[in-house]
Amino acid sequence: NHWSMLHYQYSEAPCSNLSRNAHKYQRGSSLLICGSKSYLGAGILAAKGANLSGLGLIHIANNAKHPTGYPDGVIHHSCNFFNLNKTLGECGKKSNILAIGSGLGKTLWAKRALKWSVKKHHQFKTSIWDADALNLFSIDRPTLPKTFSQAIFTPHHQEMARLLKI
Repeated sequence: NHWSMLHYQYSEAPCSNLSRNAHKYQRGSSLLICGSKSYLGAGILAAKGANLSGLGLIHIANNAKHPTGYPDGVIHHSCNFFNLNKTLGECGKKSNILAIGSGLGKTLWAKRALKWSVKKHHQFKTSIWDADALNLFSIDRPTLPKTFSQAIFTPHHQEMARLLKI
């Protein structure tokens, strides 16, 4: 069964150096800014991927009110436009990985979340920039820092073309 082999390969390998009974605080934590009212499934998939990677704490923030389908252990934070900076700030203090973009959309809420992430990315050990975060970069051209330390950008060929204005 190909799925079983794939599932085992990708769900077990990243955590192989941790003991099976390692506490959640030993496994790292993440803030996922993804999914939205319109693209809730993207947030669920990102949370499931983070869960399978072995992260101990997963905070997901978006503008959806009462989403379902997240794996166990995922803490959902519903943010509106007015409490977004406060909520992301509180979650960010508890996280060492930032991932933004998947299913974020192109709303004013998404643009504000991206602006917060660009400003605060340096407080995370790693930041991952995906999908709509990259699309928003190509549309709005926010003021970017001279360097992104420990940043991972994941454009497919069309996102890369938009970023480079090709």
